[in-house]
Amino acid sequence: MTDKPNLNLLNEMGADIFGSPSAESNFIITHNVIDEEEPRKRTASETAAFPHYFELYDDDKILYARGYSNENKDEDLFEPLDEWGASYGCTGIKYRNLETNKMEWM
Repeated sequence: MTDKPNLNLLNEMGADIFGSPSAESNFIITHNVIDEEEPRKRTASETAAFPHYFELYDDDKILYARGYSNENKDEDLFEPLDEWGASYGCTGIKYRNLETNKMEWM
């Protein structure tokens, strides 16, 4: 038996664990690096609704997930880490800086 979470469960934000958004979701996961070989493509509506790229890491700086958020300025930017990353032990999040186009730790 594995300690991994049940990936069929809905997260508290209303998005399934693979990142399919609901009206309440502030982010989508497009690549669960641990469980999926390939990322999924965003739909046109997801591209418009979730423009901010992020990555989730554990405390050893191992990449666990990639996704997109509709927020990159306030406390909502931590929702992917709190809601999705917590079930995998993620402790860090990087966002792409829109001015430099470089990834930065939050």
